[in-house]
Amino acid sequence: MAGATRQVGYADSDIGRDAKTRLGELSPFKQTLYLDADTRVREDPRVGFEILGDGWDVVIVPSSCHGDRWLWHVDGEERVATEKEHSGQLLTLGGGVIWWGRNERTETLWRAWRAEWERWRGQDQGALMRAYIANPCRIWLLSRAWNGGTLIEHRFGAARER
Repeated sequence: MAGATRQVGYADSDIGRDAKTRLGELSPFKQTLYLDADTRVREDPRVGFEILGDGWDVVIVPSSCHGDRWLWHVDGEERVATEKEHSGQLLTLGGGVIWWGRNERTETLWRAWRAEWERWRGQDQGALMRAYIANPCRIWLLSRAWNGGTLIEHRFGAARER
């Protein structure tokens, strides 16, 4: 990016997550759909906006990683602290496909997600989980078909391979 300043030790993966955890303040819209760069939309995504229109704050897909794979990609120190702070392995959400409506609850959630991400500046999934536990809002869960399935294909990490 022309004119961009890079922090010393700032990993390439941090640049995308830095932007992702700022989307709540960056999006000027009343309703927004965020898609990771390595997703491919195969069906009409209006369903998420319709759910928001029914009064839900966030529409998202739960992560498929549970048990031994819970937060497997998150640094060990962050993973252990997250589990300890919340007395166990709570539901993680897949942050690659997110619809949200702008309101006080989601603005609080985004600020908390940003603050939690800044604690470790690694992966964003654990930070999102900690943020939504501490800042409840109305979250509608869609099936995996909407993040990694037939409706929205997610090629997890493919954009970083280039």
